[in-house]
Amino acid sequence: MADSLVRGHLNPATLTHTQSNIGDCFADPGALTYGQALHAQTLHQYCSPSCGVRNRIDEQLGTAASEIGEASSDD
Repeated sequence: MADSLVRGHLNPATLTHTQSNIGDCFADPGALTYGQALHAQTLHQYCSPSCGVRNRIDEQLGTAASEIGEASSDD
C-alpha cells in the first residue's frame, strides 16, 4: 500500500476538487468567486477588518461592498 502513495498526494493544489473555508475568520479561503463572495458577505458582515474572509470579500466585490453591511446595521 505504501508503494501506491505519491509524495504530495494530499496537496490541495493537486486535488481535483475545490476546497473553500469561508466560515473561519482566521483562515484564508483563497480567491473567491463572485457567488462565494456574496455568500461569505452574509456570514461575515459584522466581522472586524482583521477577518481573513472579509479581506477576500473586499478583493472580489470591492471595499464599498463590505461597508454596505455596516451601513445597513446602522439603520
